[in-house]
Amino acid sequence: MTALSILRGVNKPTTDKLARLNIHGVEDLLLHLPLRYQDRTQIRRIAELVPGSEALIEGKIVRTDVVYRGRRMLVVKVDDGGGSMNLRFFAFSQAQQHSLRKDVALRCFGEVRRNGAVLEMTHPEYEFVRAKEPPVKQLSYMPVYPLTAGLAQHTMRKLVDQALLWLSDPEHTFEDLLPDEAPADLREISVKDALQYIHHPPPEADIELLLEGGHLMQQRLAFEELLARSLSLQRLRMQMMRHRAPVIKPKKLFAQVEKRLPFRLTGAQKRVIAEIAGDMRKP
Repeated sequence: MTALSILRGVNKPTTDKLARLNIHGVEDLLLHLPLRYQDRTQIRRIAELVPGSEALIEGKIVRTDVVYRGRRMLVVKVDDGGGSMNLRFFAFSQAQQHSLRKDVALRCFGEVRRNGAVLEMTHPEYEFVRAKEPPVKQLSYMPVYPLTAGLAQHTMRKLVDQALLWLSDPEHTFEDLLPDEAPADLREISVKDALQYIHHPPPEADIELLLEGGHLMQQRLAFEELLARSLSLQRLRMQMMRHRAPVIKPKKLFAQVEKRLPFRLTGAQKRVIAEIAGDMRKP
């Protein structure tokens, strides 16, 4: 197993948190699959947003205020030409306040809420949109991973992305273990391709099928996992069979016990006892 320490940003506290998720190496991280996906494949118009939904918007800042309502907060008003909404930050730095100034264009993602007559997002994820530079994050489905206390979603995404980059290196192998007897459509998919697809589905992906766990890419990994479990159990059984045991013939003992029972054994009980006796007679 490849040590997590090869990834940037992995220190002792992060390693301990990942261990609580049973992630001890880069390979474990790659197999830590998303629970669901956030739809960031299209930019929504603010006027069309529905409270309670998650949405990706793009607009220009028209106003920034620091307000005090029980606590200090930064309220940024964004307009996309057809509607406006507020972005609310309870924890912010002076540098962040300075960067979120009037006429700056943003692309934001978060849960839409209604505050009186105004729509807003609280602590949305955002990036700056500059005319001559494409956004860093392309339109896509964003994975949402199982987490543990103290581990943020953005941290897990960064670590998984590093692991996928590591996996893309031809020098790093993730061996394909499917035998020739496996279904042909599954054998045509490599582990690398399946993991890349599941962690980062393309915009045209059937996301409903992925959420149901029925996508071919998921079946590829599931088939190999079930095969590995089955072979592991078979190997354990073979190891057990190699241990010699004394032959015991318990027929008379069973007969004596049966005579002392205050009830009659059922046919099923007799059948099970016969199976146990058969096992005890084996070496």
